[in-house]
Amino acid sequence: FASCTRIGPLAFASCSKLFSIDLPSLTFLDVRVFEYTALVSIELNKVTDSSDDRYRGSGAYGSHFRGCQQLTSVTMPLLNKIGENMFNGCSSLSTLNFPLVTTINSGAFSSCNALTDLTFPTLTSIGSRAFSGLAGIVSVNIASVTWIGETAFQSCPNLESISFASCTRIGPLAFASCSKLSSIDLPSLTFLDVRV
Repeated sequence: FASCTRIGPLAFASCSKLFSIDLPSLTFLDVRVFEYTALVSIELNKVTDSSDDRYRGSGAYGSHFRGCQQLTSVTMPLLNKIGENMFNGCSSLSTLNFPLVTTINSGAFSSCNALTDLTFPTLTSIGSRAFSGLAGIVSVNIASVTWIGETAFQSCPNLESISFASCTRIGPLAFASCSKLSSIDLPSLTFLDVRV
């Protein structure tokens, strides 16, 4: 769809054999558009918005690519906010390119076990469960982050070290059950919540 700028909710959801998309003009990505498809890679160079607050609290918010287990790479150079559960359960996802993202909402990359590198040069806010249960992450260093939500990195079994130079606040259980975490660098931290 060479001229398509917007796709509605669930438009291609559960199209189990859909492995390729070509949407060069797309600017807005609505909720649950491609969840449970066979997409292998995504390049959406004009998408600037991926969320719609109409659905918040309805159980349908976000989840744009949830459960796309064959998805390996994503490029969205203009996106500034990653929606709730956007890539939740994308177990093969290993390559990310989000140079302008400032906010990652809850559950966005939960259970994306193939991720080994978290590079977000402009990221300031990490929502709850955003990176929970990631088996591939060994270290995290994101200097621009100022806030980390509850359970953000909970149960990352191989996480050994973290560095957040600008972070001032960390929510409850943010790094709980990270049994190998032995090194932390949080020079700007002013508030530490319970059971972090």
